[in-house]
Amino acid sequence: MRFLIVAAMLFSRMSDQNPVVGQWLVSYQRPVFNGTDSAHFERAMARVTLEQRGDSIVGRWLLVSPSAQPMTAPRVLWGVAPHRRFQLSGPPIEGKLINHLFGSTTVMLVPVYDFVVSGDSISGSLYTRNDEHGVKSPPIAFSGVREKK
Repeated sequence: MRFLIVAAMLFSRMSDQNPVVGQWLVSYQRPVFNGTDSAHFERAMARVTLEQRGDSIVGRWLLVSPSAQPMTAPRVLWGVAPHRRFQLSGPPIEGKLINHLFGSTTVMLVPVYDFVVSGDSISGSLYTRNDEHGVKSPPIAFSGVREKK
């Protein structure tokens, strides 16, 4: 009987942990701007670490390749996890809105990470938005796997 109680307690704790918690290695096509209005895309890899704090999910998105890029600080992420679909945001980043009639305007864009987790796989998209100007960038797909300890 004691074994059943201990097993039930362990199962209860394991089912309380969100499936998104852990460290993930994701790949995506990253836009690279060359000083003009156009961009080309290169394959990039990021290490994503996600933790649960209460009903919130917090984490870090750290670019790990291409190796030619200087190491950048990780992007901080936060959001809530009501179901199996997750949407996390990061702090605003500077971007430009380009209007071919009036030139460009510097604005702050909020990065958004929208994804699902299935077992040890993660897939979704990232985009930026500015609600004040009503703009949203085209989504960039990403996918990856949970890193084993």
